[in-house]
Amino acid sequence: MATGLYKLVAERGPWSSLSRWALESYLKGDVGKAFLLYSKMAELGYEVAQSNATWILDKYGQRSMCMGESGFCTDTESHQRAHSLWWQASEQGNEHAALLIGDAYYYGRGMERDYERAAEAYKHAKSQSNAQAMFNLGYMHERGEGLPFDLHLAKRYYDQALEIDPAAKLPVTLALASLWVRKNYENSFMVDMIDSLPDVFPKMEAWVENVIMEEGNATILTLFVCLLTVLYLHRSLDSLFTHLPRSQPLLLNPITVS
Repeated sequence: MATGLYKLVAERGPWSSLSRWALESYLKGDVGKAFLLYSKMAELGYEVAQSNATWILDKYGQRSMCMGESGFCTDTESHQRAHSLWWQASEQGNEHAALLIGDAYYYGRGMERDYERAAEAYKHAKSQSNAQAMFNLGYMHERGEGLPFDLHLAKRYYDQALEIDPAAKLPVTLALASLWVRKNYENSFMVDMIDSLPDVFPKMEAWVENVIMEEGNATILTLFVCLLTVLYLHRSLDSLFTHLPRSQPLLLNPITVS
């Protein structure tokens, strides 16, 4: 508690004007200047600056003016710089930074893939009540990647993720369904299909981005969806009017005059 308060006071010193300067530079579109200022603040130990510098580095690449050994940072140098900043932020209690470190080790971004180190980073984020880290640990237990294969522990982590973040209900429900399939249909084609999904999704994403989201194809797809919508509404209205009761003619008894 005391350390957190000291940290808060220290970050409000006169040098915090660099933060306003960096923000103004970013809002004006000077990304390189903003990155340099945030990097300077990151060296001074500002947690927010460490996160912001990493975000700019990831989003803008060479536009961030990251300098490497021979000019602008290569992809490897950018990942290494980002990893260093994430680590500094995570040491100050930034759970999102710890989560990103785990992702870097898990997917091998800028470094060799290492499931055990990824699990350590996720555990660090979990200790700060990060629901995504809990879900990731459950997933690693489910597949036996970097952690022992244990469906019971996987379920426990999935349940904890849902307790922390109710918005995770859909992914947790799907994950629990996957656990049920693994438990009841071990060594079946259904388990093989589930295991193949992580390889299928990137291909589907690339196909959607390159084919469906192309400008011409996207326009055709939009028109096709609109046509289907119009046909559906037309059919629904026809069905509605067909089943409406028809009014019967009013028959009046003839008036007889005596």
